[in-house]
Amino acid sequence: MAKGLLALVRPEMLIWARKSANMPLDLAAKKVSIPPNKLKLWEEGKANPTIRQARGLAKVYKRSLAVFYLSTPPPSRIPKVSDFRKLPESSLGIFSPELAFEIRQAVDRREIALELLEEAGKQAPVFDFTIRESDLITKTGLSVREKLGITRAKQSSWRSSEMAFTGWRNAIESLNVLVFQATDVSVKEMRGFSLAESHLPVIVVNRKDAPPAKIFSMLHELIHILLLSPGLCTPNENGNRTKSSTPRIEIICNRLAAEILIPQGEFLAEEQVNRIRLNLPWDDDDIRDLARRFNTSREAIVRRLLTFNLVNEAFYQAKRSEYLAEVKKRKKGSGFASQASLSISANGRPYTRLVVEAFYSRRISSHDVAGYLGIKLKHLKQISETVGIG
Repeated sequence: MAKGLLALVRPEMLIWARKSANMPLDLAAKKVSIPPNKLKLWEEGKANPTIRQARGLAKVYKRSLAVFYLSTPPPSRIPKVSDFRKLPESSLGIFSPELAFEIRQAVDRREIALELLEEAGKQAPVFDFTIRESDLITKTGLSVREKLGITRAKQSSWRSSEMAFTGWRNAIESLNVLVFQATDVSVKEMRGFSLAESHLPVIVVNRKDAPPAKIFSMLHELIHILLLSPGLCTPNENGNRTKSSTPRIEIICNRLAAEILIPQGEFLAEEQVNRIRLNLPWDDDDIRDLARRFNTSREAIVRRLLTFNLVNEAFYQAKRSEYLAEVKKRKKGSGFASQASLSISANGRPYTRLVVEAFYSRRISSHDVAGYLGIKLKHLKQISETVGIG
């Protein structure tokens, strides 16, 4: 039978594909339902998988079956990302296979976007907005908000945290930054990462995260790009790490992200904040109201109060624990999102438009458009209409 035909793959390519997926041998074998020693024999060239088994490995490693027959691995475009933005309780170490794939996919999508622009006879826009570490936080925060076109009126007009996330994302994408959402990585491992490039820099945030957290991650990673310092970073704004244990670049990114999100001048001018400064009565409703006004989380508000010495560390940590406990108790909604919406959410509108335009211009095939967007073709019509094409 066809399923028993042997695949004459190259053992070294099996090893390369597994290692490039950051996958231990035992885990890879488990995912294709074979004993680890069998996969070891394949990688040593002492046995061969069947074509069906080779296809299974290709699916697990998220590679084309054809790579197993190459004489040498294709050139890697994966950058060396210097630091990582994870939750404080997550452990450092090797990437999970899921995170390794998200990084690879972000690089691939950027390359696809550049190629589609070139094939359309267009030049990739240059990202020429940069800042310096020595710049004043408040001044830089205001200049970034101005560049993004975010005013206080616009920020307070968003009626939900989801709308706020979309608003910030649209503003960042307007600077010719590709913003993607990772779909399969645990929030405990990654909240966001960035690729600082002169053309089409990239930000990736974790779709599993709460909208306010995703907004902060986008801004944090945007600062990395503005400083020409790609990252996947560990913040100290939510944990107990001391400033001495936090890299300087992370402190700057955290402070600037907070300043962009909640400008110092506007924050300190708020009536509720003035009551706190004057030691007048205030309560949790004031924190909640401030969070609504700036369209952010209550934790972000309390963190700003701590930054300006209006509350102490013990108060902040107590409130943080309280808010985290509420999130854990809160049941996730069973809201339905169409496959078209999920695709646009993951890929972003600028990238999606580029791919759809290339398809309707007959520059790429139906197979290409499905692969580039990670969709089934039956969803293409709705996606096209949603992004205003077709």
